[in-house]
Amino acid sequence: MKHGNAVFSFMIVFALVACAPHVTSPTTSPAAIPYPFNTYATFQPVPHPVNTLAVSQPIPTSALPYSVSSEIQTMVDALIYVIKNVITPIVIAILTYIVVDRLGEWRKRKTYSKLGVAIIESLQEEIKTGIQVMTDALNITEDQSVNEPPVALLPKKSWSGMSTIPDEVLLRIIETSANRQFDGFPLRECRIHCKNYFEHISQNYEQAVFESMKLTKQGQDWRRPILNLLADDARTYIQAAKGVDRMLDNAKQLLEANSRAIFPK
Repeated sequence: MKHGNAVFSFMIVFALVACAPHVTSPTTSPAAIPYPFNTYATFQPVPHPVNTLAVSQPIPTSALPYSVSSEIQTMVDALIYVIKNVITPIVIAILTYIVVDRLGEWRKRKTYSKLGVAIIESLQEEIKTGIQVMTDALNITEDQSVNEPPVALLPKKSWSGMSTIPDEVLLRIIETSANRQFDGFPLRECRIHCKNYFEHISQNYEQAVFESMKLTKQGQDWRRPILNLLADDARTYIQAAKGVDRMLDNAKQLLEANSRAIFPK
C-alpha cells in the first residue's frame, strides 16, 4: 500500500512538472522566462539610445551612400579636368607671354644702348675737334707774332637737332644714370647741353671768326672778336665744351655697360 502511494505521488509530481511552464536553471537569463513568471525581467532598466549625430567624427567616404560618394568623385574628376585642360594652358600661355615680352624688351634695351654709344661717339668726335679748334684759335690770337686770324670752324655735321639723340636712347641714359652722381652736367640733360654747344657755341664762334676775317680785310685788329669770346677769365666756351664732352663720356660708359648686362635697364 505504501509502495502504491509512493508511485502515485511520483506520478502526480511528474505530471505537475510536465504541465508546468518551462523553468530554466539559475544560469539561464531571467529575460528568457515568460511573463508572469519572469518578474525580474519586468524591472530591467531600458537603455537610452546613443545620439550618434552628436559625435563629431569624420564619416569615411566608404561609409557614405553610393549616390553621395559617386557625386563627390564626379566633382573631383570635373575639377581635375578643368585644371588640366583649362587653367594649366592659360597659366602656361601667360607665363610664356611674360617671358617672351621680357626677352624682347631686354633685347630692345641692349639695341638702343648700342645705338646710343654710336651716336655719342660721333658727337664726341666733333666736340673734341671743336675744343681743339677753339684752343688753337685762342693761342693764335694771343700770339702777337701771328698776323692772320684763324679760319677753322667748329664741326657740327653730326647734330641734326634734338632728335639726334632719340627718345629711346635718352630713356636708357636716364634709367642707367638714376641715383648716380657724376661731375659736370646731369646726364638726363644731355640733349639740352648738346644743343647749347652745337647751336649756340658753334654759331657764336663762327660769327667771331667771320668778324675777324672782315676786320683783317679792313686792316683793323682782328683779334678783338675772338678774344672777347674765348679769352674771358673762366674760358667759358672752352670749359662748357669740355663739360659737354665729359657728360657724353659718362653716358657712353653707362650705355656700354648696359648693352652687355644680362638684365639691361
